[in-house]
Amino acid sequence: VAERGKKAMDPKFLYDFLKKNDLKALFTIEQWSMIDPQTGKRTNDIGVVKRRITDYVKWVKDNGYECVVAGFELGNETYFDPHSERIGARWCEIVPEIRKIMPNVKLGIPLGEYTEGDPDFQAVMNRWRSADEIKARESLDVDTDRLKSNSARFIVALRPVMKEITHIIYHGYGADKPWSSSMYGFKRFRDFRDRFPETKGKPMWITEWRERSDEDVRCHRRFSEGLWRAHFLMTALAQPDIEAMNLHGFDCQAGAFNYAHDGIWHVQWDTANRCYADYDWIRGEERLETGLTGVIYRYFCGALMRHPIVLSHGTSKATDTEDSFYTCTRFYD
Repeated sequence: VAERGKKAMDPKFLYDFLKKNDLKALFTIEQWSMIDPQTGKRTNDIGVVKRRITDYVKWVKDNGYECVVAGFELGNETYFDPHSERIGARWCEIVPEIRKIMPNVKLGIPLGEYTEGDPDFQAVMNRWRSADEIKARESLDVDTDRLKSNSARFIVALRPVMKEITHIIYHGYGADKPWSSSMYGFKRFRDFRDRFPETKGKPMWITEWRERSDEDVRCHRRFSEGLWRAHFLMTALAQPDIEAMNLHGFDCQAGAFNYAHDGIWHVQWDTANRCYADYDWIRGEERLETGLTGVIYRYFCGALMRHPIVLSHGTSKATDTEDSFYTCTRFYD
């Protein structure tokens, strides 16, 4: 909400809601510049950043909210930044302080692993090129090999605290062979993870996934897309090393809820800049409606709770599932 120019949500409201409903959430912590409360000025001084992060973690602990934290994601897509060693060094100072406050909390690091033609990589590049001259020039120096190099150097830089890192994080877009929202993506993620002794075998969180990236948002609302998401969730459930899956994004036309504010339904990354008008809008009100994926999640979770046999059914190694429609490799056909 704060990103849309509105007042930020009271964190206590969010944490109380999670606790009351017996829910857990993954939270992202950033190590970039922050406002120093003592000076009121923004700074990237590691002392200030570390203090702000530890104050937040201590607030979670002191208010009895540790039970709703599934884990902390240490930065969002930081592999796009070429200064991997610098970012890793900063986390090396911050991670031990988090552990002192919450010794058992799960911590995950983001790794960038793309293949050529990946629709999400292309979407990110298009966004960068349209932003401003500086970002446009920087984006021209980024390719899929550079992102892998950034991730490799990030892993090496984190060696002093790697024993404290419990999970590896990937983002997966594109439901077709050989892209990331498919069995091929899971295989690639594992292959890259296991190339490094520091990360080999660590369980994974997929903190963003979607069958498309910036393609026409109307596609995300088709019934066939809903069937695909249901099947992909079942495919992911059969992967023993994947412990969390977050659809991106939760409150837009592709998500579990449709969200309207200021008379407009929220559409994320619609490259044609088209919005849907909320013709029933009442000034000052925000609205939620259950979206297509919200229904899927309801049935999926209901099946897991009521029919535990689902948890032991299916395997990615079963006959004719490695390269078939059921592992999402002919999605665009």
